[in-house]
Amino acid sequence: MWPGLLRDARAVLLVGECNFSFSVSLLYIVDQPSILTATCLETDPEEQPRKENVTLLREKGVRILLGVDATKLKENQDLEDKYDCIIFNFPHVGGKSRIHLNRELLLSFFISASSCLDEEKTSCVIVTLCQGQGGIPCDLPRRQRAYGDTWKVVEMAAYGGLILKRVENFQANLFPSYTPSGYGKHGEKGFHVEDSLTYVFCKSRPHRIGLPLGNDPFMPECLHELVLPDSINSCSGLINCSRVHSALYSKRPIASAPISYVVQFLMTQVNAKKVINADEEVPLHIGRTMHENTHLCRECSLFSPKCKRSTQLAKCMVDGSPAYLRDSLVYSLENLSPPSNSVILFKGCVFRHLGETFSLPPVGTEAMFFGEGSLNSVLSVLTKLSGGPGHCVLKIVNANHSYSQNYTRCNFNPPTFEIISLDRMLVLGHVFCGLPGLEDVCTVNLDNVALLMFNIMDWREIRTNSCQVLPSVCIMRHPFQDECSSVRSKVVVQDKTHVSNQGMKFIPESLYPPTFTLDVCFSENGFYSEDEFWCLLWHLLGDVVISVELIDCYHPTAERVAQGHRTSWCYRLKYCSYEWPLHRKSAVKIQNEVLAWGLVNILGVSVK
Repeated sequence: MWPGLLRDARAVLLVGECNFSFSVSLLYIVDQPSILTATCLETDPEEQPRKENVTLLREKGVRILLGVDATKLKENQDLEDKYDCIIFNFPHVGGKSRIHLNRELLLSFFISASSCLDEEKTSCVIVTLCQGQGGIPCDLPRRQRAYGDTWKVVEMAAYGGLILKRVENFQANLFPSYTPSGYGKHGEKGFHVEDSLTYVFCKSRPHRIGLPLGNDPFMPECLHELVLPDSINSCSGLINCSRVHSALYSKRPIASAPISYVVQFLMTQVNAKKVINADEEVPLHIGRTMHENTHLCRECSLFSPKCKRSTQLAKCMVDGSPAYLRDSLVYSLENLSPPSNSVILFKGCVFRHLGETFSLPPVGTEAMFFGEGSLNSVLSVLTKLSGGPGHCVLKIVNANHSYSQNYTRCNFNPPTFEIISLDRMLVLGHVFCGLPGLEDVCTVNLDNVALLMFNIMDWREIRTNSCQVLPSVCIMRHPFQDECSSVRSKVVVQDKTHVSNQGMKFIPESLYPPTFTLDVCFSENGFYSEDEFWCLLWHLLGDVVISVELIDCYHPTAERVAQGHRTSWCYRLKYCSYEWPLHRKSAVKIQNEVLAWGLVNILGVSVK
């Protein structure tokens, strides 16, 4: 439970205490009551039971302050500058049906508390709300309640630069002296604490450049840097490519905690005797032999003349010549010797072009297995992860698949299959049959296996810097993990930690980040390439835009064109951040400033 967070705290602030009964309960939890500062908005010290509790607390060394406004903590000269933990139980403005006012209370409190929070990673703000008020998926109200009718606690915390790290049931039995009050016109009523939830927030790490969150000013000069080409220093030399690919590759996704665990799991299940890191052993790029009969346009830069993509592969430049970043490890077979009887696991990054599919990472992770019996072993493992027979199928793809075309050892195109998990419709890998001199070769999409294994919906969640995979038996070692596993059955309250069948937990960087849907419309001023629109989005907002949908396109007739009408496009964008606090105002600001700047200055269109 969260009281464990107070064990190493140096200064704890309690606000909105009203009768101070919760502070009295903490006397039995903390080792040194002197670390506590208990405050309330009320100013009358004689009212019972406030007077009795205040007397007891002061005798124990607790600092008591009356007349403290939780939304204006920085303005109070009697408070310390920084606190390790700030606690606000059942905040409420009083009265009924005042959701908008309670949201404003939370918003102002989070901004105020954030300014008084210590910079330590474990410093936190703790808020407890009644059932159904918070608005997160695991908060199940007694009656059906739309998200718009909740207090939107995670979004309100984002205004203070805070992200949700932990959620748990409020267990009143841990605080026997606590009698919550403050509800009603005059605050004389108590709250129904049954099925209430406690939310633990902490400050997020600094966000990247070019993303104006909070009160950050809009700086167009930062955006110019984001869209310029970059390079990857690979084992085969320098590769010039898009900044999106270089930035994502530099984060070493193949070494991230979730992917490392999946690799280790597969290695054990398939009994692989050797692991080879493809990123360190073979080139990241492939040649243009498979496209000798097709025209390859010059490297596409956002600042270069408009050009159409001639391939679905990610383009790059190597030693001044056009090439492509590999989109599968199967190309690496050209550089490998036929395996012995043992199974070999080959892991590395693969690259995708910057297209309209935002549900797949531009830089993915893949494992390739070859060796005697490896295919059957891999298929057996993936079938079990998918839920058993009937939940995982093989689907044949075009026999002229580019993988086969580029594999020059064979003089024919062997059949290629996709391994699909039906419940989530995830492509878990590919099977390549009949390669001369080799057993059937199998590749595994490590990102999708991780999503399936831990029941995660978006690849961005497993790419955050602070996500972890820990054994569930050791989960108490993590400062933001539940120490009590007994939760009510109708609410899955953990940290949205996802438990695999192997007893491992995935711990995300933030919990239940809100999503915001916004539309953008613009008209062409000449030639418009939808490919370049996708490319622009990936460069500027690929980490916070999780889906894009074309909802309308207007093509005027020749008569209308003569009258000055232009082709217009309207897209629906969904924003969500798994790393930084995002609220609706910041999402609108990002679209109106960052995206609008790119559309006007790079694509040359007119934003409506």
